[in-house]
Amino acid sequence: MNRGSGTFDFGRVRVWYHCPQGRMVDLPVVFALHGASRNARTYRNTWARHADVHGFLLLAPAFSLAHYPDERSFNLGNVFAKGGARNPEADWSFQVIEGIFDRVKKRAGLHAASYGFYGHSAGSQFVHRFLYFMPRARARLFVAANAGWYTMPTFDLAYPYGLAESGLTVADLKRALRQRVVVLLGSDDVDVTHPKLRRTRGARRQGAHRFERGHTFFETAKREAQALGVPFNWQLDTVPDVGHDNAGMAKGAVAYLIGAR
Repeated sequence: MNRGSGTFDFGRVRVWYHCPQGRMVDLPVVFALHGASRNARTYRNTWARHADVHGFLLLAPAFSLAHYPDERSFNLGNVFAKGGARNPEADWSFQVIEGIFDRVKKRAGLHAASYGFYGHSAGSQFVHRFLYFMPRARARLFVAANAGWYTMPTFDLAYPYGLAESGLTVADLKRALRQRVVVLLGSDDVDVTHPKLRRTRGARRQGAHRFERGHTFFETAKREAQALGVPFNWQLDTVPDVGHDNAGMAKGAVAYLIGAR
């Protein structure tokens, strides 16, 4: 891995990265995960300026349509097969993130013991489900931006709209609620006719559009934390005058990822 921008392959995933100037081994690590357009290169280019200004190693993995063709295999982490059987953990898409982190740490000799994890749109769906299913992951912060729909942090609803029948436990939920999570919403992400907005009955119950659904997600988590009596370390924040746009959301997310907020 060289300074500046480049790529490397990790199995079926191509990783677009940007490494700023400075002592590489001391750099913190940030993952920026694309949405349904699978445009990791664009995400890398958008986020590279933030990496340069704030001094972090940026990793933008590309989960291609060729290898991850649908919501089940990407947004939902490939935890379950098409027939409903639970896949071996080694086959989960979620595992790719931890594998990339191990590869980069080893090859670059990084001192970083953890990473910040940002996802936008479908990438935000990946991030918040990763939070549930990956209890040993080394993410120190999860930033879920503008998800189209959510797996709600409650056992009152069946998976994928809730945690019932997911194989997860109350202990998993308690752990997730204690994690550092930022639900980041664009104030203008309110298009109810957006072509990629999920319109199933379960999704519509979460709200009419992404902004409303994000509030439902956060309030559900807050209510569950209170009911379970666990510390609640999530935060809801809004980026003003931004719609469904990664570049606009990145400007609001970066302060959290560098520990300034």
